[in-house]
Amino acid sequence: MKRFIQIVATLSTLSLISGCGGSETHVSFGGKANGQPVFCISAKPNCAAPGAPLRNLQVEQVDEAGKLVRVMWRIDAPAGWGGFNESDRIIYGVLPVGWTTKTPPTGLTYGQHYRVNKQYGFSITANGLIMQETGR
Repeated sequence: MKRFIQIVATLSTLSLISGCGGSETHVSFGGKANGQPVFCISAKPNCAAPGAPLRNLQVEQVDEAGKLVRVMWRIDAPAGWGGFNESDRIIYGVLPVGWTTKTPPTGLTYGQHYRVNKQYGFSITANGLIMQETGR
């Protein structure tokens, strides 16, 4: 059972092809800042090697089955840049320097389910804790 939980935790981090030489970029929960989730951008799962290229970040609200309800926030890296390495974390709603807002941030509310870049899932509890979710 412990091994299963470790595997699920590892798989719950986002693995996407960044389009930059086939390297993987992982997005995971990296804490909170000013009450908002912080997403860790890393070359390895679970924020083991912070700093990796990323073309965009999209946070979506999803239903219980993981179906898209709406896009909560989407930002894109500068055109032609292919991502960033100067920063390894993105705070929800805070636009990194040089990035473009495609969908302005909408407030996150407790009891709702969210995912980042269609894979990393989380929710916010009534007392403001951010809970990682799998399978959404």
